[in-house]
Amino acid sequence: GTINLKAFTEKEYKKNDQRWVKTFEKLKQYREMHGNLIIPSKDRETKRLNDWMRERRREYRELNASPGLENSNLTQDRIDALKAIGFDFNPKVENRFDEIWNKRLHELRQYK
Repeated sequence: GTINLKAFTEKEYKKNDQRWVKTFEKLKQYREMHGNLIIPSKDRETKRLNDWMRERRREYRELNASPGLENSNLTQDRIDALKAIGFDFNPKVENRFDEIWNKRLHELRQYK
């Protein structure tokens, strides 16, 4: 038989959609637990989150370089959702070090 490409594409999109939402929820939970999105790559799960964030940033750069880019998984709704939890699409290395410093200082004060 022939393959219904439209149905196949919709099925793949829905599967991809579910995966995106599931990973976004994990990211949101991390933010709620730790108060930031500075995620160490110390284990498989956090490495996956880091890789996922890096991929969103790449998609965002591509989208900005080619406005109206079709077939992008990064929709405006997804961009808004990520921004709502404090996701930084253009992180600056200096800011990241400041955040890490402040986080460690906070942890040290909690330890006392």
